[in-house]
Amino acid sequence: MTKRKIILPAIDILRAIALMMVLYQHTLSRILIKATGIKVPFNFGFEGVALFFILSGFVLYQPYLLKQREIKTKADFLNFYKKRFIRLYPALIVNLVILNIVNGFNRKYFESSILVISLLSQFSVVNFFPLINAVLWTLVIEIMFSLIFPFLIYIINKITLRQILIGTLVLSLFIRALGINQIFYSDYTNPIRGSILGVLDDFIVGMYLCELYFNNKLKFNISYFPYSILFFIFAGLLFEISLSFYELRFLNLFSNNFFQLSFVFLSTALLTINNSNIILKSNLLRSLGKMCYSFYLWHVPLIHFFTNSSGIKDYLLYLLTLTIISYLSFKLFEELNVFKFFVKAKLYSLKKINR
Repeated sequence: MTKRKIILPAIDILRAIALMMVLYQHTLSRILIKATGIKVPFNFGFEGVALFFILSGFVLYQPYLLKQREIKTKADFLNFYKKRFIRLYPALIVNLVILNIVNGFNRKYFESSILVISLLSQFSVVNFFPLINAVLWTLVIEIMFSLIFPFLIYIINKITLRQILIGTLVLSLFIRALGINQIFYSDYTNPIRGSILGVLDDFIVGMYLCELYFNNKLKFNISYFPYSILFFIFAGLLFEISLSFYELRFLNLFSNNFFQLSFVFLSTALLTINNSNIILKSNLLRSLGKMCYSFYLWHVPLIHFFTNSSGIKDYLLYLLTLTIISYLSFKLFEELNVFKFFVKAKLYSLKKINR
């Protein structure tokens, strides 16, 4: 099996787009509301999260589809989990430790951190949006998907991914229907609709998109860009109508699927466009895409230091601070991963002692 990793610039661009949607919702929209009093419709944060999930499914499945890796033995399972732990947990643990220090080791924040690390926050009403860092609810789902992913690869050897996609679309729609009447302090999601089963279809859509792309089933069409925008607007309107009229709340069930269509068209357009296109050659967007995980971890905790700000200068200062911290987090705990080096050095020293 070849170990050569195929780099797709479009994936970094799409991650950057998802990140900007989340940043807009959680940060810039607050500034604009304070300055103008006007609230922009659509919750771009939740849509950005859905795009992140789709991209995760795509990226995780890619090396297994291309036979660069396999999951057949117990060792393969353990190796996958080790890689995912090293990828996700170091930056997360540093984030939680620093936030606990800043909050004076407050008991409720410490308990919230434990629930996040153990993934139990997914089953908590109070900590579904973790008190320590609200956006970590999506990371818990990301880790839970990582836990079931090897089993999906095993199942794909028995049935087709297309069959899994159809079954998952039905399952997730059913789960979201179960949670549509759950009373929760967020209008956008709740512990049932936002559970791993409620959003599992996003990941599987990403996996199926990956299969179509590498099997050369996708072709570029410039009309995919306007299609993506139209489906996005339509899904957003369904979502807003479901929030405004209680008797039409069932429309919320289908908005997620239309957002998926929007992102599939956008992803297809960027994946199949010529690599010399100016969008794919944007170093700024590609850098944002590479560092999106660290940006995501830190963007909400940092905004609390700028809660009284409404000016553009203060927002630019926030972005500068966020960029510096995210860059350090990316370099130390994602790209270099000092935890990994520390563990290797410790194991090496133990071997020398035992000789």
